[in-house]
Order: sequence, then C-alpha cells, then structure tokens
Amino acid sequence: MCNDLFRQKRNHERLFIMVSVTIFLLLVMSTLMPPTVSDAASPYQPASPTPPPPVNSHPGQAIFNPIGIGLALSFIILMLNLFRWMFRVPPQMPYTVAKARQSIAAIRKILVPTREEVASERAVELACRLGEAQQAEIILTYVIEVPYTLSMDTPLPSAEAKAQEAIRTARFIVEQHGLQVKPKLIHHRTVWGGILAVAREELVDAIVMSVHSGFMEGVSGTANEVVKRAECEVILDRVPPRTAPLRSNHQVAELVKVEREISI
Repeated sequence: MCNDLFRQKRNHERLFIMVSVTIFLLLVMSTLMPPTVSDAASPYQPASPTPPPPVNSHPGQAIFNPIGIGLALSFIILMLNLFRWMFRVPPQMPYTVAKARQSIAAIRKILVPTREEVASERAVELACRLGEAQQAEIILTYVIEVPYTLSMDTPLPSAEAKAQEAIRTARFIVEQHGLQVKPKLIHHRTVWGGILAVAREELVDAIVMSVHSGFMEGVSGTANEVVKRAECEVILDRVPPRTAPLRSNHQVAELVKVEREISI
C-alpha cells in the first residue's frame, strides 16, 4: 500500500515537470522568435512597401508581449503546484489498518462449498467480491456425501446431476467477475471432511461458506467442523431468516411442477 502511494506521487511529479518544461520552452521560443510581417499584398489595393517594425520610443523601457505574460504566469502557477505537491506530507495510515488491508490482499485462493441453494450462490458472490481486487482464484467445491453402507466408487447419478447443476450456476457467477475458477466434484464420507481435504490439497487462503437461515446459536454440523479443523481463514455467511426459505431456480421449478400435478 505504501509503495502504491509512493508510485502515485511520483507519477504526479513527472506529469507536473513535463507540463512545466513544455510551457517554459514555449515561453523561451515566444521570446526569441522575431515578429513576422506578411508580404502578401491585398488584391484590391496597390502593393505598398513593408512598414518598419515598431520602435520603442523609450529606450530604457521593456516591451511586454501578452502571450509571453500568459505563458509566464502559467509556468509560475504550475511550479507552485509542483512544489506544493512535493512538500505536502500525505496522511499517515494507522498500522492496524495497513495490516488489515495487507491481509485481505494476500488472499489469492478462495474455496467455496456449493449446494443447490440460493444461499450458496450468495456465498460465491461474496467470495468473488472479496477476491476481485487481487484477482483471486475461486475454487468451487461440491462434496457428495457417500453413506458408510456404500463403497466410495459407487455411482450416484442423481446426486452427481445436482452437483453439476450447482457447479454450473456458481461458475457462471465467477465468470461474470472475470476471475479464474476451478470446479472440484469429490466423493467423501462427510461434507466437512471433503471440504477440508480440498482446502489442504489446494492450499487455499480462505473458505467462504453459507449457513442455513435457521442458524441461531453457535455453529453446528458441517460449519462447526470446518471452523474447528480448518488451517485457513473461514468466513461464514448467514442469510437473515425470511418468511420463506431461499431456493434455487431448480428447486423453484420442481415446486411449480408438483403444484401443477396436484391441481390437475
């Protein structure tokens, strides 16, 4: 941050110096340039001899050119502004504020667990805004929880279809921010275990995840385990409770389909 302020100040100094030197050169040229008189005669009047240049009637008095006076005043004003900028001391940033800004700028990899819920999509949006300034990489992770009664390589087509839909929606959000995205679909015995496994594998700097709208006291379930066991920063986003739970477009379409079947 200090380097950015110093670089910005140096750029302003260079700009002032270039403009000042340009005006100074114009001032010198206007002073040294002799007056020019047009030799072209008017077609309606006979040619007349070129009049002699004006002669100062007072030998000890200087002749002032309005253009030169304007350039000189502009040069003086620019030089005063340059000196004012160079000797002005910028406000000192508190140490705690500088450390906070540096810690946020150091976040280069953000893991976002995704689900087929609007709250999860909100967490993706928050992660993108958190890492947009430093062009962080967003790792979208969907964990399919495999029961202990099944083997880890058991195909679960229904769960995998939901996972692909959730990742597709989350990826669209990341691409709108122009950030690099990396989708991860894994099978694990527990959701929190899969999240932590991906976090260790990718060496992420932060985890941004949403919690259910009914989340009131403490942290429970998946969020609790991630907060206790994660080796990186964890940011929880709790959506305020509403009259109706947040649902994704896929869930809304399913509800409309069920309502139509009931009405028939």
